[in-house]
Amino acid sequence: MKKLVLVMLLIICVPIRAQEKEIKWDVSLGGGVLSVPEIGSGFGDAFGTLFTVLGYNTYTETSSTGTLVLNGKYAINPKVKIGMDVAILIENEKQYRASTKEYVGNTKYTHISFIPRVDWYWNRKTRWNMYSSAGVGLNIVKGKEKMKDEDYQIEKTTTETKTAFIVIPFGVEYGKAFKGFAEVGIGYTGLLQFGIRYSF
Repeated sequence: MKKLVLVMLLIICVPIRAQEKEIKWDVSLGGGVLSVPEIGSGFGDAFGTLFTVLGYNTYTETSSTGTLVLNGKYAINPKVKIGMDVAILIENEKQYRASTKEYVGNTKYTHISFIPRVDWYWNRKTRWNMYSSAGVGLNIVKGKEKMKDEDYQIEKTTTETKTAFIVIPFGVEYGKAFKGFAEVGIGYTGLLQFGIRYSF
């Protein structure tokens, strides 16, 4: 009888262990702040204000949505995962006349970045995991400019492709199947990114 019980337990436990080992995929949804485009726009606004003081005709005010980041990763071994970030950022630049503060137009930029990445998990626990990441990809920028003059309005659209990257010295996640995570680094997903992750 004892042997039968032992055999039954082995039959039940072995598939469960095998199933746990097959958890290789992660999908996540996050939000980032202070990405490379946002930092660049901030410097642009600062220099624009300086140029206005020096006598230039217009100045710019920029607002953004923050960066939405979708990610999928696959574990090739317990410490290394490979995947892709898709980062979406929308910026709106409004221009004003320096002398009268009259609104003269705006440019809307939509940034879509595709960044293959590699994650190295250097500290793995039951629930807490810590890792570093790096990746290089493409940033597609679509601009839509609307400027008004005295008697007419100018509209122009542009598309530009740039190199996108991420360097994340420190990332942390907590949980089992469902996890919360935070990442600190520099690149097109933000200086700070946080969100939720599901592993299966």
